[in-house]
Amino acid sequence: MGEAFGALYAVETLIEGTVAAAKGIYDPTLPLRAKIVPVSDITLPRSYHSVSIVKGRAYVFGGLVNDKDGSEV
Repeated sequence: MGEAFGALYAVETLIEGTVAAAKGIYDPTLPLRAKIVPVSDITLPRSYHSVSIVKGRAYVFGGLVNDKDGSEV
């Protein structure tokens, strides 16, 4: 019984992988295009953001800032 379940799981995984690969080939999402705009003043503290350091420069992506009354903006 366990061997049959394992075989079915392997077939299902193979089919899902094939479908995902076919979708990636026929419906690509690359190249992604983005416009990076320098901001000299960002509001801190910030939460739920991402920071990347590239060649000594910090790039902050996304995030939320608490308003004066404590609600997230």
